[in-house]
Amino acid sequence: MMKSEQPEAMIHRLVAASLASLMRLPPPGSGTRFTVASACMIEGDPAFDHLMQTASLAKLDVLVAVFEQRKDGTSGPQLVLITTEDRHATARIVDVVSLPSEKPAVLVSMDRKEAWQFRTDRLVRVTPPSPDAIRGGIEAAAAEFDRVLINPPPYTASLRAHQLGAYHQHGGAR
Repeated sequence: MMKSEQPEAMIHRLVAASLASLMRLPPPGSGTRFTVASACMIEGDPAFDHLMQTASLAKLDVLVAVFEQRKDGTSGPQLVLITTEDRHATARIVDVVSLPSEKPAVLVSMDRKEAWQFRTDRLVRVTPPSPDAIRGGIEAAAAEFDRVLINPPPYTASLRAHQLGAYHQHGGAR
């Protein structure tokens, strides 16, 4: 399935493809204003700040699965949503909530006061689901994520490792 490569690159491709599937993103190169990525970072690494600056300049919203190595020796995954508005980027930790319909999953902030969903070619704010829908939706999203990891979409192998799942066409800001 995947070319001979570093195991980490393959894992990041699969994670990005799983997030793309949950969000119902079109295939790579479709030029959407929303993308997904997966990255391993060391606590305090300026790479995340660089990613935020890049997203801001490109006017692009990005959902990043971050696997962080902390200075105390522990590690932990989290989903970070970077949204851009007026060339200013904001990062927040979110949960992915898969609702029973065929709609894209909803991203819900940790305080449950904000939510976003992919529509047409961009991420838009939506009304947060109810607490019960969030609880069940997080479990449903995890199950769907696992299904995609087992049976990845055909475009997974075409994701370049340095893009870490980027769906936005190269060529500058739109």
